[in-house]
Amino acid sequence: MDTVEVVCSKLVEDADKWRAAADGMSKAADAAGGLAMGAEQFGKIADERGVVSAYAPLQQTFTTLASGAATEFAKIADTLTLVAETYLREDQAGEHAMRRLEDRL
Repeated sequence: MDTVEVVCSKLVEDADKWRAAADGMSKAADAAGGLAMGAEQFGKIADERGVVSAYAPLQQTFTTLASGAATEFAKIADTLTLVAETYLREDQAGEHAMRRLEDRL
């Protein structure tokens, strides 16, 4: 059976993975946001057929989704870190309380 410290270190490792994923999604959102294209890039025929007007909302959707994922992944990482810190703190407090009880016996 793993100790509380070992389990909490695994939670922190998971949090680090979620932070890395958040960073990756943030970079993806930045990249998607920088892919604005208009008639100059698509050409006149594509513009006349509605490609340009269809592209802008699609690009915005991808940017929003990637940005939202980055935010949510960061929240997951923060929660995992907080849980690990709380478990450690409570375990240490419980251990201290047990020692005080043992000293009285």
